Amino acid sequence: MRRFPAFDPPEYVSWRPEPALVAQFRATIDAHPERAAVIAALERDALLDLYRGLLRARLHDITLKRWVRTGVISKAWLGTGEEAVTVGPVHALARDRDVVAPMIRNAAACVEMGIPLAAMLRAYLATADSPSAGRDLHVGDLSRGVLQPISHVGDMVPVVAGVALAFRMRGEPRVVLTWIGDGTTKSAATHEGTNFAAVQHLPAILIVQNNQVALGTRLEQHHLPGNFADWAASYGISGGAFDGNNVLDAYAATRVAATQCRAGAGPVLLVAETFRMGGHATHDEREARETFAPELFAQWGRRDPVGLYEEHLKTLGWTDQDLAGAEADVTVEGEPVALWESHSLRAGSEVQIGISQGPGFRPHNYVRDLVAYTGTHDNDTTVGWWTSGVGDSTRTSQEAKAERELAAKYLDAEGPEIHWAMIRALMVSVADTVVIPLQDVLGLGSEARMNLPGRPSGNWRWRVKTGAFDESLRGRLRELTELYGRAVTVMNADAKPGSD
Repeated sequence: MRRFPAFDPPEYVSWRPEPALVAQFRATIDAHPERAAVIAALERDALLDLYRGLLRARLHDITLKRWVRTGVISKAWLGTGEEAVTVGPVHALARDRDVVAPMIRNAAACVEMGIPLAAMLRAYLATADSPSAGRDLHVGDLSRGVLQPISHVGDMVPVVAGVALAFRMRGEPRVVLTWIGDGTTKSAATHEGTNFAAVQHLPAILIVQNNQVALGTRLEQHHLPGNFADWAASYGISGGAFDGNNVLDAYAATRVAATQCRAGAGPVLLVAETFRMGGHATHDEREARETFAPELFAQWGRRDPVGLYEEHLKTLGWTDQDLAGAEADVTVEGEPVALWESHSLRAGSEVQIGISQGPGFRPHNYVRDLVAYTGTHDNDTTVGWWTSGVGDSTRTSQEAKAERELAAKYLDAEGPEIHWAMIRALMVSVADTVVIPLQDVLGLGSEARMNLPGRPSGNWRWRVKTGAFDESLRGRLRELTELYGRAVTVMNADAKPGSD
C-alpha cells in the first residue's frame, strides 16, 4: 500500500519485505494443523476481504493523523501496527449475528462490522451525521452488533459477560468478543468479568492485545511474568495465542475459539502479541519513542501486518495491480467525509483556485483556516473558508479577533508565501484534488476564484494577496503533494477559469 512519510511510522515509510519474515508468516499458520485447515478453506474473496480490512484500518489512522497534524482535531487514538489483532478476529465471526465490544484502538472492528469508514471519521469531527450525532467519540451500533465502548478500559468485560449470558439463556448460538489491553488486565472489572464468564461457561472470546505497553508503562513494569501464557489457565478456561501481526493467524485462532464457544465449551482467552508503533494517542508520540529502544521499533517495524500480508497474497497469485485496485476501492470509502453538516465534498470533487494580483484586493480579505467552523455570510452557509471585512456585522467580537489574527498571519507573507498558506490549507482539509488555473496564477484574471462543485449555491469568490507563481512555489507544491498525499494539477494556460 501507499506509504505516507508525514503520517506513517518511519519504519513503515521505508518498509521492504524480508524473505525470512514472509516465509515465517506462512509457517506460523502451518505450525497449527487446526488453524491451517481453517485458512485452507478460505475462498479467494475472503482472503482479499481481509486485505481490504487491513487497508481500511490503516487509512483510517492516516486520515486522523493528517487531521491532527493540520489542526482539524486535537488528537486521535490509533491502532497503527496492530490492525491484524482487530481485523482478523472480526472476520472470523458470524458478523450477521455475533457481537463485538471494541476498545477505542479497535476502531477497525466497527468498520468491519458494517459501520461506514466515513462515519467513523465523522465521529472525530462530531458532526450531526456522525454515529453518535456528535455527542461521543466512542462509537457503537447495536443494529450492527457493535457495543459502544466505555472509556474506562476493562469495564466492557463484565458487559460482554452479560451479553454472553443472555445468548446462553436464550439458547442462541451466538458469540461476543472483546479486546483487553495488557494494562487493562490489572483492572478489577476485567478480573470480575472474566471470572464470571468462566464460572458460567459463557460464549465469550477475550483477546488480550499485548502491545507491550500500558499508556507509558512497559509490560515488564506492570506484569512480572513477562507474558500471558498462563493467564487463561488461572481462570480455568481454554486459551491460546496468536501472532498479532499475522492477520491469518488472528483469523484462524478466533474461528477455532468461536466454534468452541458455540459448542458450549465456555469462554476462550486468546493472547495476541503485537507492538504499539505510536503513542497512547497522537499527543505523546515523542514520549512513546523514548519509552523503548529504537531497535525494538525497528524489529517490530519489519513486521508491518499490512506489508507482510501483501507479500503473502503475492505468493498466492495476486499481482501488484490487483492489490492497488483493492486499495483504490478502500480509499474511496473514506472520501465522502462530511466536514460540515449537509455540506460534504464527495469523491471526485475538485477545488479550483485562481490566483492573481487583481485590483479588488483589500487588506482584510484573506483565507480563513478554521476548518471545522460553520457560520453565515451573505445569508449563506459557509463551507470551510470565507472572506469578509473584519468589521462585518455578522461576526462576533471573538470571531473578529480571530479573523484579525489570521489576517495578520497571512498578509504578512510576501509573494509565494500566501499561495503556500492558502493551498496548504485547502489540500489538507477540503478536497483530494486541487486544480490551479495557470492563467489566473499569471495574473490574467481579476481575482482569486474557488469553485466548490458540491456547494448547493454554486461557486464563491476570493480576493487574496498574491505574488508571482514562480519555481519556488512549484517546488513547494511538489513537496506538499508527496507529504500529504494529495493531487495537484496546474491547468494549461489556455484553459478557462472557473465561472462565478
